Amino acid sequence: MAVDRNQWLSPARIEESQFLKFKKIINYAYNNTIFYRKKFDSLGLKPQEIKSREDILKIPLTTKKEVLANFPANLLAQGYSLSDCHTENTSGSSGLKLTVALDYKAKDFCDCVYARALFAVGYKPWQSMAYFWPSVNHRKEFHEYLGLMPKDWISSHIRPEAQLDILLKLKPRIIYGFPTILVVLAKIIENERVKYSAIRPEFIISHAELLTEEARKYLERVFGCPVYNEYGATEFGFRMAWECRKREGLHIDADSVLIEFIKDGLPVKSGEAGEMIITGLVNRAMPLIRYQIGDVGVASDRKCSCGRGLPLMEVIEGRRDDFIILPSGKLVSPRGVVPIVEKVKEILEFRIIQKDKVKLLIHIVFSGGSRLEVLPILKKDLLDFFNECVDIEFEIRQDIARSERGKLKAVISEL
Repeated sequence: MAVDRNQWLSPARIEESQFLKFKKIINYAYNNTIFYRKKFDSLGLKPQEIKSREDILKIPLTTKKEVLANFPANLLAQGYSLSDCHTENTSGSSGLKLTVALDYKAKDFCDCVYARALFAVGYKPWQSMAYFWPSVNHRKEFHEYLGLMPKDWISSHIRPEAQLDILLKLKPRIIYGFPTILVVLAKIIENERVKYSAIRPEFIISHAELLTEEARKYLERVFGCPVYNEYGATEFGFRMAWECRKREGLHIDADSVLIEFIKDGLPVKSGEAGEMIITGLVNRAMPLIRYQIGDVGVASDRKCSCGRGLPLMEVIEGRRDDFIILPSGKLVSPRGVVPIVEKVKEILEFRIIQKDKVKLLIHIVFSGGSRLEVLPILKKDLLDFFNECVDIEFEIRQDIARSERGKLKAVISEL
């Protein structure tokens, strides 16, 4: 299978093939969509002028607001209609909920990319998988009727105890879910080891939210199995980067996307954080060129010891608009502050809300009754971490609302 072979090509071959795909998709988008023809023409830019990777910076960025304003009339490519495309809605976690159209050839390719990431960590196509998602009424794919890659869907909106009851019944070999859900389940399991002892997955895949190293280690200790991280977005067929068994970074699917890491308009160096700018290389129904996804990630020029030639990225720092801004103007990544609250075993769920530059409100859900005595210690730990004067208030709640997709944003900035 070509998708499987692609990952083992040399980095140079992969980079060459990726750039050829990039040039083809921008030329296609220019000739087949009103939006990109106008965007290029407004700068007097032609696709054939993009002759090197350095030239990519000449192409203007595409924002979510532009996609919302131009879909489908100006973004859907000539010859396509929504009725002959696969459509998905984004989660809306950025505040803008978009509809994305994929042609079916692109969807098939993205499905193969998704399977490649699973096989890389030892998945066998007959193994059962419990998949946390907001909707459980999914039409079975053809391969599932053949007993291949079967999924059991568990609602991300039902109570954790109900989710655990389903896991007890299914006894899945693989669990695929949001880290905030998995951590809640782990805290309950830890308090009731005997009751939930039959839940012993072979491995867990975390996706859709920020996975901190502290949360990963905790999940591995409670569930007794490896936890792998994946990164994706609905706009590009869900999967874009993933960890193999070596876990030396996330392999970028360079045959389906081109990801740039940008700061102040220029590429960052390896090991530096940058805004992620993404171009889809396979979707001809709705091409997205240099799209501002809104996430911040860390670029890497390292090579994985697994031998794959796919480029690596290190970590996702979080959404650009979820960074906390301290009174001094210093930016604090969610990856820095979230572990401080995560480690408090008495806290089941939480959300940190920045009201202004000097005030944080933290919603807290305790596990098994109120444990107010932990809050002064937590406040001190946070203040020590910030090392600036910040007003921290706690609000005890029975639950914290998740998004329509079932995600729980751990950090929200209202600035």
